Amino acid sequence: MKLFVVVIFVLFILLKRYKCLSKKKNRCHYFINRDSYHLKKKKCKRKILKCKVDGIEYKVHDLDKSINFYTNVLNFKVNKKEKDNAQLILGDDGAYIKLIQKGEGNFTIGEVQ
Repeated sequence: MKLFVVVIFVLFILLKRYKCLSKKKNRCHYFINRDSYHLKKKKCKRKILKCKVDGIEYKVHDLDKSINFYTNVLNFKVNKKEKDNAQLILGDDGAYIKLIQKGEGNFTIGEVQ
């Protein structure tokens, strides 16, 4: 009987540890509003953080071949094209890929030792 109780207790502890097996808890807490004469409890509001990537830049060896690949294979559209770079878009959400022609020199971002 003792062994059975110990096994049940261990299973209970293991099930509590794994969040996917336990009941989801409300992560919103109650705060006390001290601005009024009466102490009131009010619920906080959850805010969802929305992030999006506006664009990505790639340095390419051959700008024309890269534009050809992105437009013909991946169905991007050319938004802007200049002598040494091009901006390609896919869809209407404003996200873009900027292709930059790689120059002769070494281009390094960050600290150089």
